[in-house]
Amino acid sequence: MQLKLPITALSTTFLLSLGWGLGCGASTSPESSFECTDTGQPDQGFATCDNGLKHRPQAVACQLALPRAGVECTSGFDPAECTTDSDCTASPNGYCVAGQICYCRYACSTDADCGESQLCECGSGGVSACVSALGCQSDADCPGSVCAIHTTECGGHGYSCVTSEDGCTTNADCKSGEQCLYDGTRRSCGLDTCVEGRPFYVEGHIRTAPLHAGSNWSQDDRCASLADVVVTDDAREAAQHHYLQMAAMEHASVAAFARFTLQLMSLGAPADLLRGSHEALADELRHAKLAFAIAAHLGAPRQPGPLDVTGALEQASPRAILETTLAEGCVGETIAAARMLEASLLVADPALAAELRRVAEDETRHAALAWRSVAWLLDLHPELERSAREYLDRTVTTALGDEARLVRADADAQSPAETLGVLSEARGRAVARAAVQHLVAPAARALFSRRGESARGVLRADTSARA
Repeated sequence: MQLKLPITALSTTFLLSLGWGLGCGASTSPESSFECTDTGQPDQGFATCDNGLKHRPQAVACQLALPRAGVECTSGFDPAECTTDSDCTASPNGYCVAGQICYCRYACSTDADCGESQLCECGSGGVSACVSALGCQSDADCPGSVCAIHTTECGGHGYSCVTSEDGCTTNADCKSGEQCLYDGTRRSCGLDTCVEGRPFYVEGHIRTAPLHAGSNWSQDDRCASLADVVVTDDAREAAQHHYLQMAAMEHASVAAFARFTLQLMSLGAPADLLRGSHEALADELRHAKLAFAIAAHLGAPRQPGPLDVTGALEQASPRAILETTLAEGCVGETIAAARMLEASLLVADPALAAELRRVAEDETRHAALAWRSVAWLLDLHPELERSAREYLDRTVTTALGDEARLVRADADAQSPAETLGVLSEARGRAVARAAVQHLVAPAARALFSRRGESARGVLRADTSARA
């Protein structure tokens, strides 16, 4: 996919901001094995392995119970498309799903009710849904293996055969801060790049606050022109979901930087790092208010509820701080900056474009702060260098993979939602890959090069690979 992102110029500017030289190195791919022992009898054709992996031994009809009595889209969420199942009448077996915005889905009974490359996933409570099925619809299609659930970026999921090429099967196979994600070819550990701001990781999972109806955080007129923008209903709904997700992530980023400041202070960090973390917290607060305001101008006013911070400060060892800084800052915010810049180059509204460019600039500074913090932390605790090298090597290897895994699309294709700054899955993945190749990998090589290391055997990114 041809990106609008000026990645080469961005790479040069980013590396210069770090003030480091460049290094070189190589990487290796993780290996894994897989065995499945079911914990019980299949339910409507689906079973669970003892490691928590859901799979489909056989295809059977789902047992539907619709409409559901007493089920409403409440818990603080403003109904958008529906309040109860009875509101969903466009097709048979409609039911109302509660999310940032309540919406209708329509249950299937068998795979025949679904489209090509889909299967009917039976759910609890008498509902079901058609989901992606890539190469299998039951275990019989996977000789010697299982047709198991996989997770994709942005919280999506589908089913595919578990193969020897997979680097993981569940999140439990991954290190702290990573998830087991499917890229269209294989499962591997990595970061969900469908995030904005610094992710707030606690015990390996991203936390955000629930969103409720309200406008306490959306009193901002910077993008008021969006209220009159003419787009399709699908594009508007996609943008509402996107900016509410962004708002929740940026809101949680305030907590991430508050924790980071405390972590730096616990290690005796210099004043410039503490000042950078304090300024970044203020940036994230502004980003959250902007995202809530954009969502409100698009017709979805929300405000955050309480954020669960239980356990957020329990892991405060130098190693734990290193791991969260690498995941949240060095990788997460570097990719977020690139995604935001690409989005700013696609949007049609000048005010929105300008605001997204400013957010991209902020996130770039935050990423640089993370890299400098890691450099300082490794100077303080050189025994942690191997852990940092292994994490960055694994991240680069997973993200770049081989050329055959790269999602390609029409170079000139742009979806209606992208005019509102919502990157398509293919474009978002391409941006993340470009960011890892041209920003994360060079910064990692430079990090270890500045330490006087030969970087032998690690982090040699394939600079000839196309982004």
